[in-house]
Amino acid sequence: MGTSFAAQLLSTDVEPEEKLWRGVLCNAIEDAGQKSQERKPSIYKCEAHAWIMSNVTDFHTVCYYAGFEPEHVKEKYKKAIMDGHIQFSPRNFAWKKYSEQFIKYRNCRESESKKYHRKHLEHLRHAVDLCTTIFISNLVTAI
Repeated sequence: MGTSFAAQLLSTDVEPEEKLWRGVLCNAIEDAGQKSQERKPSIYKCEAHAWIMSNVTDFHTVCYYAGFEPEHVKEKYKKAIMDGHIQFSPRNFAWKKYSEQFIKYRNCRESESKKYHRKHLEHLRHAVDLCTTIFISNLVTAI
């Protein structure tokens, strides 16, 4: 996300607690930036992206504890996407949808409903197999 951000993130002139929160932030950014298109890394990638792009309190809290303004982190993150340093493929998103459906299936207790969710799960698994692995970058900033 740029040398100035990395230099701030790795600065040794901060308290241990601040380093810990910078590690949390760094982990999310690394998850979003990884290139794997396998199931678990894709899920972590999409979740990290959603967390960074969200307005949830814990993202803001982590940024403040790490010594950063949340909006500054988001802007640097969006720039990394626009510059192509962080990219997503349709397969990444398909795995995320599959995972969400799997959770619904696993938590379902009624047999008819379970059959419905299982069929939808099979459809999504087939969709994952058909997905392209070409990375895109600019589209995800709006998600």
